[in-house]
Amino acid sequence: CAELWIYSANLVRGRSKMCRSCASKKQHRKRGHVVIESRRMMLVQKRCNAMKQRCENVNDQSYKNYGGRGIKFNFKSVSDAIRYILAELPHKDYLKLDIDRINNDGHYEPGNLRLATRKENLLNTRATL
Repeated sequence: CAELWIYSANLVRGRSKMCRSCASKKQHRKRGHVVIESRRMMLVQKRCNAMKQRCENVNDQSYKNYGGRGIKFNFKSVSDAIRYILAELPHKDYLKLDIDRINNDGHYEPGNLRLATRKENLLNTRATL
């Protein structure tokens, strides 16, 4: 953790035991959430959030092509999706790769995801199948 300033009175009273960043990570772990500790994990998290939004948020620009077509985000949470991808689709950095559905009409779920280059992903569309 980085060095930072805190009020000594809060330390004496027991109100501060760690910095906000460390306290936040501790709370996330306690709740069972994934704690983002690297750029690699942040990329996967952003992609998983986008998957969920496309499927569940009617105000999302791409909803009509995903949730509107009946495609679902079949993970209990974004954290579960992140854990699955990191464990089952390992890669050193996930740069220049998309998380693609193997069956274009299938859901975002275990067994239907793969890592693909942008070119491979663009070939797996309704227009090219």
